[in-house]
Amino acid sequence: MAQSALIPRNSPELLAARQKMTDLLAQHASRDGIHQTMLDDVSLMRATHALPRMPVLYEPGIVIVGQGRKLGYLGDQVYTYDAHNYLVLSVPLPFECKTEASPGQPMLAIKIHVNFGAVAELLMKLDEPHRSENVAIPNGIFPRPWMES
Repeated sequence: MAQSALIPRNSPELLAARQKMTDLLAQHASRDGIHQTMLDDVSLMRATHALPRMPVLYEPGIVIVGQGRKLGYLGDQVYTYDAHNYLVLSVPLPFECKTEASPGQPMLAIKIHVNFGAVAELLMKLDEPHRSENVAIPNGIFPRPWMES
């Protein structure tokens, strides 16, 4: 993607979209916990107080935090996912997770389950040039920034 196509993190449009997402998350996840939605593969999360580092098992999917912060620990790696970084997990992954939140600033997030087997099958059908045998083994967890700094 061309550099000029990126939207700066603090652009008025992005800030307004983040606020709208946070408002919707707060409205639909009105109490602490993980809440299923009408969509089978979508759940909402809310925490109004900090949660200590504890073991969790995340299934493949994408976690988007609208407010607050989550820290994932895998070995010596720390993955931050917050309003500026979302998390992609391509395999079931046991790791430790810590949540930063408060009553005034609850952690609000959405988790979208992704069937990466179906995605991989679709990608295999695409007409791409064959990849080199020297491709690095991919990780199973990816924190990604929303936009440029």
